[in-house]
Amino acid sequence: MLNKLFLALLFVMVVPQTSWGRPCNQAKDVINGNETVTRELHPAGPTTRREWQSGQMEHPYKVQYERIRSGHVLVGKARLIRDQDGIWYVVLADNKRLMLLGRNEKKTEKFKTFTEAKQVWRISVTQQEVPVTQRGVATESEPSLDLVLFLR
Repeated sequence: MLNKLFLALLFVMVVPQTSWGRPCNQAKDVINGNETVTRELHPAGPTTRREWQSGQMEHPYKVQYERIRSGHVLVGKARLIRDQDGIWYVVLADNKRLMLLGRNEKKTEKFKTFTEAKQVWRISVTQQEVPVTQRGVATESEPSLDLVLFLR
């Protein structure tokens, strides 16, 4: 019984949802395109991805992540990586690294820019969450970021 419950908790599920009828942060998002929300469930907490796409565009023009963890794909083949020293990077398809956030930083002061699959993206971290560990107490939390990307 406990094994089945444990396996059910580890199961990762993506649930697409549209935002029609829900308020959004910017009125232009409703005018210029549709918002799609996907949620990936995880024992350390769900990762939420919101993307805004216009009918004329093949790719989204804005992507927002809440509680994204190291190893997740951002756009194209670009991945978010946190190293052992607590520094966050965007690792591109050609293995080039863009330093996103330093060890003692909570958010980025300026947008950083990178090119992935012939598209130029601007990225900014709005919040970093690092769990506090206590000796002798197990925690399922993992370091995560809230961030936003804009297609340039």
